[in-house]
Amino acid sequence: MDLEARVQPDLPEASVRYGASGAVELEFHPHAREGDWTHTLDFVGFARHDASVSARSHADLRELLYSVASRDFELRAGVGRVFWGVTEAAHLVDIVNQDDGLEDLDGEDKLGQGMLSAAWTADWGIWRAFLLPRFRPREFPGPGLLPVPFPIVAEEARFESAQAEQHLDIALRWQDYFGPLDLAVSWFQGTGREPRLVPCAGQGTGRPGTEQAANCDLDSAFATEPNPVGETLVDLGSLLGLTPSREELEDQGREEALKDVVLVPHYDQIEQFGLEAQLVAGNWAFKFEGRRRLQRSEVQHAAAAGFEYTQGAAFDWPVDFGYVLEYLYDDRSSERYIAPLNNDLLLAFRALFSDVAGTQLLAGVIQDLDDRGRIFSVEASRRLGEAYSVAAEMRLYSAIAPNDGLYTLRDTDLLRLTLSRYF
Repeated sequence: MDLEARVQPDLPEASVRYGASGAVELEFHPHAREGDWTHTLDFVGFARHDASVSARSHADLRELLYSVASRDFELRAGVGRVFWGVTEAAHLVDIVNQDDGLEDLDGEDKLGQGMLSAAWTADWGIWRAFLLPRFRPREFPGPGLLPVPFPIVAEEARFESAQAEQHLDIALRWQDYFGPLDLAVSWFQGTGREPRLVPCAGQGTGRPGTEQAANCDLDSAFATEPNPVGETLVDLGSLLGLTPSREELEDQGREEALKDVVLVPHYDQIEQFGLEAQLVAGNWAFKFEGRRRLQRSEVQHAAAAGFEYTQGAAFDWPVDFGYVLEYLYDDRSSERYIAPLNNDLLLAFRALFSDVAGTQLLAGVIQDLDDRGRIFSVEASRRLGEAYSVAAEMRLYSAIAPNDGLYTLRDTDLLRLTLSRYF
């Protein structure tokens, strides 16, 4: 059980700058052994109630997964969570589960995904296959917490596939160890988890084609019929000082039109190949994560690479220090996709204290190499006795350029304190 206090002083809506919420997560993992087979049931349920932003209150079945496993084979069915990736700043190949956009915007929290998966171990590695029915669209925390220029209408999501949420996605992954090298290759085909936000004329705004749903054909939604007589009367009235000029009326019409615009999530069909590699050599860990994605007949590439150096018992103190450096690249256009980290560098510092409370600290900055934009982040946690723990998180956005994919987040600086109770 968590109690959370949140402060976001730069949000445009004063009513949501300070908030408190409570969350409950229940989990149990009973298992039984029958000969060479082990049967396991994993259950994780989550719910949050936010006292200040009702749109953030939600519940989710994170896991309800039955598995049966022998030494070389495992079969799993139900709702589960799967994580792929090795780098710190971006999880480029992690594709199975949808982000829980109501919980946070950093992509660390995931919704449960229906799945049927099989894994088998051979001399040439571990193979996993996934059938992923019923896609889960992403939810958004609302304009109060996400200050985008237009409202996001998640319930009107569009899909490239005619099967919409019912499309059956497929994924494969191979993983093996070669001494200190951990290597994994993955393939995914199905509905992309990241939506494009498409501007449309909102349903019920009176614009053409908006009677039953939003109209994303802006040319037809905002078309005006030519009226030479009306234009002549406007020009005459303007000359006499009786009416606004044609330019002034056009400006007024443009402002009125913008009030009718909404953003509709659009989910494309994609094919993605992913590669993960991690090499551990003494105190050094070298990491790489990359993907090749086919989307809308375009080939896209993204990669993250870097290292972490661990200094044990640094300076004879009872603490292990870690130093992280990663470079992040994404060739997608920020104007067409949610691609905030196109050409960025992560510098981070980690401290793991050798105390009974398990104190941890992680601080870092992501520097945009094209502009001056930076993201500062600090996370700290420690246990309080046997049943409690406390955590703090701070995230700051600095000098984000208007052409940056992070521009809509420039006013979402965050300070969060969490008190957790374990039973």
